[in-house]
Amino acid sequence: MNNQPAIAVKNLSHTFVTEDGKHVEVLKDVSFTVRPGEFFTILGPSGCGKSTLLRVLAGMIKPNHGELLFSDGKTSERLAMIFQSFAIFPWLTVYENVEFGLKMQNVSIHDRRETVHEHIKEMGLTGFEHAYPKDLSGGMRQRVGIARALALNPKILLMDEAFSAQYMAVEKELGLDRARTNVNGGAIAIGHPVGASGARLTLTLLHELRRRGGRSS
Repeated sequence: MNNQPAIAVKNLSHTFVTEDGKHVEVLKDVSFTVRPGEFFTILGPSGCGKSTLLRVLAGMIKPNHGELLFSDGKTSERLAMIFQSFAIFPWLTVYENVEFGLKMQNVSIHDRRETVHEHIKEMGLTGFEHAYPKDLSGGMRQRVGIARALALNPKILLMDEAFSAQYMAVEKELGLDRARTNVNGGAIAIGHPVGASGARLTLTLLHELRRRGGRSS
C-alpha cells in the first residue's frame, strides 16, 4: 500500500495587499495531507479563505509562505478544477465544452470523441450534445463542468463549492458520486458547514472572519 500522500500542505500562509496598502491575512499556517483516493472536504464561513486555498492548490496563486507537494512532484500535471460558477463557455456546445480540455492536450480526434461521449453519457446529458449552455438548466450546466473535468482523467480534482447551489437536494444527481470514484489521486471540495451529506468532513478551516475587511472567499 502506498503511504505517500497525494497532496501535502505544510504551514501555508498568504496575505493580500489591498489598493490602499492594507495587509489582509487570508491563510495562516494551514497544514494537512490528502491520501490517495481520499475525498477531502474543507469547510468554513464565507471569507475564511477556502477559495484562496483551492486556488493555491491549483497553481493560480503563489502563497507568501509554506510548502505544497504533490505525489508526482512540485506541481501536478494531472489536475482539474470544477468551478462554483460553472465556468463553461457559452459559445460552445455541450460536446465542445467537454472536449475543450482534451483538445488543448492535443488528444486525437478519435480518442476525444470516445472520451467525450463516455462522460456525457455518465452525466446524463445524452441527447444534449449540440445544445448550448443557455438552453440548459443550472444542474445540467454544472454536469457539463463536471464532465469536462473528469474527461481529463485527473489525478487530483478540486471543487470550488461546485455543488453549493443545490447541494442538499441533488448532489447525487449532479455527479458527486462519480466525481469521487473517477479520481484515484484524491479530491478536495470546499463548502459551507450546512450538513454536507455524503462527503467525509475532514478539515474545518480554523480561521475566523476577522481582519478580513469583508473579503469574500
